[in-house]
Amino acid sequence: MNRFLACAAALMLIILPLSAIAGAASAAAPQNHTITAYVVDDSGTGMMNVKIEISNTTNYTTITYYGYTGINGSYTSDPLSPGNYSVTASTQGYLANATYRVDTLSGNITVRFTMTQLKGNISGFVTTGRIPVINATVRLANQLTSFQTLSTAPLGAYSFADVPSGTYNLSAARSGYLSAGINVTVVSGGVEWFNLTLQPTLGILTGVVNSVSQNGRNSPLSDANVTLQGPGTVLHTKTNAQGVYYFTNLTQGTYTVSVQGGGYSPGQSSVLVTPAKTSYLNFTLPSLTRSTPFTIPGFIGNLDLDHSLVIVALIIILVAVSGTMVLLNKSYNWKEERRVKQDESEIEKRMNR
Repeated sequence: MNRFLACAAALMLIILPLSAIAGAASAAAPQNHTITAYVVDDSGTGMMNVKIEISNTTNYTTITYYGYTGINGSYTSDPLSPGNYSVTASTQGYLANATYRVDTLSGNITVRFTMTQLKGNISGFVTTGRIPVINATVRLANQLTSFQTLSTAPLGAYSFADVPSGTYNLSAARSGYLSAGINVTVVSGGVEWFNLTLQPTLGILTGVVNSVSQNGRNSPLSDANVTLQGPGTVLHTKTNAQGVYYFTNLTQGTYTVSVQGGGYSPGQSSVLVTPAKTSYLNFTLPSLTRSTPFTIPGFIGNLDLDHSLVIVALIIILVAVSGTMVLLNKSYNWKEERRVKQDESEIEKRMNR
């Protein structure tokens, strides 16, 4: 009996250390843990379909796990072996507020991202193709947001700033014109240019007023007064720095246009305006600075006053030269006749002796 107890005691002394060693080994084995990412927008609303990337680099080897957030804006990875991990969030048109570096050795990890939407700019011009259309209502809209502005003078320019990335419908409208629109894509951080063309439902009249200077050269006449008279309307405007004037929203009919500029002879003409088209009527106003108190119709053809006076001066010179030659010839002949008569008288005297 005593021998049996002694053997049992010896066996326990062998088994207990082995169990302790196994338990210690089991306690020292590291556990795998998860990483959970929550993603919200600037308003705090969860965002789905945001890509979450979890990367670990060990001994110059990088392993990356990724997934996408669900409807509540969260994503949880599979259990990961202990280590240091980099966690990022990304989606088109947005920028995450941070990149996280976490250690999964101590337990499950939770990180939170706030996504800020990147924005772009859109600019352009509203015209008829050649003429600016000012005060047109320009609208940029999609299912999520809408922007509105007016085209401005003098070129019909418009601009939208801080527009969230995405696809929009860009349109322009104004009374007297057919509306126009196109689909555009706004890229975050960029400036996009889109021009819109509006076709008039009524007529447009435009033209250029030039002036003729003293040296005979044409140049644009700015700030000239332009008056339009037509079917039930009288309109006034002035030419711009390029000498251009224009009238819009004109009904069909014949119009009379009168132009006046300081120091220049006024001009007037008629033009037919038709709907949905642009009519053109230009003027050239001669200077009044060197005008004469009277005019001679057809004076030396179509030459101006300066060239006509040059020709007259040449004619006078030719006449003077011709007259001088005639007088010299007559004087020579008179001297010759006198000399001959003197010779004849001398001969007659000698014969009478």
